[in-house]
Amino acid sequence: MPNDASRSSRGRHRLFPRDNDGDGIANVDEATIYGTDSSRAATDGRGVSNYIDYRVGTNPLAANDVPTLRTTYEHNARGEVKMALPVVRQP
Repeated sequence: MPNDASRSSRGRHRLFPRDNDGDGIANVDEATIYGTDSSRAATDGRGVSNYIDYRVGTNPLAANDVPTLRTTYEHNARGEVKMALPVVRQP
């Protein structure tokens, strides 16, 4: 069982900070680091969570900042095609 020193002043365990909107970013980080809304998983309203926006390099505060995809194809010796869809940030 964790000791009192490992708990916040509200009794919540520090290793599991509160995330009201379930986007994968702690409320305190949304307020102090990212400037996003901790009551909305997608602050910009386009349906992609703030966490996903950060992971792909788009701005969670701007609905028009969307990732683009660059499709590449590779052929192996057996003639099979492998397709890759890396996410690329818009210029």
